[in-house]
Amino acid sequence: RGLGDVYKRQAYQFAPGFGIIAQSPYPVYVLEDENGYAVSKDGVKVELVRGMMQDNALIAELRILDYRKVSRGDDRGADSWIYDIRCFGPGIPDTGYTAERMGTHSENRDTGDSGYRETLAEFCTVSKKIDTEKGLDGYYFRIGGLDEKLDFSWTQAKGYEQIQDMEGAVTHKGRWMLTRAVPAGEKGLAVELYAFSEKNGEQVAPGRINPLSSQKEEITLLGKDKKVYRQMGESLPMVMNREPEVEYRINGSDGRIWYFDVPSELQKGSFLLSVPSVTLISSEESRVIILPLTGEKAGKEGVSDREILFKDHGLEIVSMEATGGKGTFGPEMGASDGEGTGESLFCRLELRAQAAKGSGQMEMVLCRVKTKGTSDQDEWLDVMPDKESVSDPDLGGRFIFNLPYEEGDDSITFQLWHPYYVWEQPFSLEISVS
Repeated sequence: RGLGDVYKRQAYQFAPGFGIIAQSPYPVYVLEDENGYAVSKDGVKVELVRGMMQDNALIAELRILDYRKVSRGDDRGADSWIYDIRCFGPGIPDTGYTAERMGTHSENRDTGDSGYRETLAEFCTVSKKIDTEKGLDGYYFRIGGLDEKLDFSWTQAKGYEQIQDMEGAVTHKGRWMLTRAVPAGEKGLAVELYAFSEKNGEQVAPGRINPLSSQKEEITLLGKDKKVYRQMGESLPMVMNREPEVEYRINGSDGRIWYFDVPSELQKGSFLLSVPSVTLISSEESRVIILPLTGEKAGKEGVSDREILFKDHGLEIVSMEATGGKGTFGPEMGASDGEGTGESLFCRLELRAQAAKGSGQMEMVLCRVKTKGTSDQDEWLDVMPDKESVSDPDLGGRFIFNLPYEEGDDSITFQLWHPYYVWEQPFSLEISVS
């Protein structure tokens, strides 16, 4: 099988396990068997859980279950157990492709008298040519230490002119949700939820996803017997992105997976998924603001306009205080190497969000501050809100940032971006599991 007819551009394409791809000039390919593929040999089982290919970029998630005692007894760290994985197929050179980006996570599982090591491996290529004209069948993975190859085939993803043509899609004011469920045995019923916004520059996420908020609204599942099933832990991204170098963005929506405590024997039939609210993430950026640190106009009084406006919401600079001591950069400061990567003086900046004007309460906002880079060139450093920050429906939100600066600096330059809003709009989605 080759590509067949010339690709007819569709406004939307749906890739199960990944999301809704919008306005792409390239066809999307997904696994022909939506249930995935598996192979077992000598105490090792390898599952191809999901896969997607588009414009010479390939991403696949493999699950490796190693029942051999030698693997469970290995004393290396969980993330050190890495397999040699290579992909082959008619559209790939004979030598195959190794991953350009790879993320893995492993841990031991106990099942009574026996157990196994479970490894999730995310395999990505982003720039290696894959010639789909040479066929979509006959692809396979080879995993180091396993004699059997894992065969699989691609098929072109379904295309749609309108999102409402997708079965089960539900909309409110240009925001869409789509769901499907897959039985997962003892892990519960796996419910995949895809959210999409027709508004340019806006991303939709089910529920409240703000780590600063103490208000956690639970997404629930109602069975045909009217029994309410609960989430088993936090939701998981469909694309792991466990390692910083593994990054695969989809121009449309990213999906998430929830596991619900549905017994194995009841993981079929009709269910109703209830999402009490959604988080809207805007791509907006504020104006660049300069806060003086020295002189008569030091502090917030040195800023002529203390209001920072976005399209529908605003914040006000409440206070600014330069600290006398030094602090340590950590991951929350945008550093990539963990805590201890550098020291700096800090300025404590407090902002207050205005009350909502109809489109949702501001839950969180991100910040970036201009710093001197290692080559004395200006660089922007991402800064997350401090843990003291709060978001309150009645108070409008209070955000505190510790902005780094160096001795001798007479001002701090920063910009706010990516405001998060909670939209109190419930979604109800019907699910049919065969």
